[in-house]
Amino acid sequence: MAGVITGHPVTVLRYDTDRYGDRVKVAEYKLAGCAFAPRATSSSRGTVELTDRTNAVTADAELYTPHGVDITPQDVVRLVDGTEWEVVGALERWESPFPGAWAAGTVVPLRRKTG
Repeated sequence: MAGVITGHPVTVLRYDTDRYGDRVKVAEYKLAGCAFAPRATSSSRGTVELTDRTNAVTADAELYTPHGVDITPQDVVRLVDGTEWEVVGALERWESPFPGAWAAGTVVPLRRKTG
């Protein structure tokens, strides 16, 4: 699994479903100013080996992006090392409640399944 990656752009891949139910890429763009960090391993986060007679392993991570990015829960993020991570769950947008204050950014929950 990739370690902490900062200062490199990531590629956001957006997919839709065609009339046959197949996934079709409809957009791809680079996003600069991001940081990627794997989640710490525990029973509910991190890397988990599935024990249901498969060889699958899932890994969770977080992508820290600038404020106002265009990422949806259906997107896939490709890191500079070539690995692809699916966006899972709601994005966390960090904003100050005070008028005119700085908006820190967005945390994007990611998951990768291999095997």
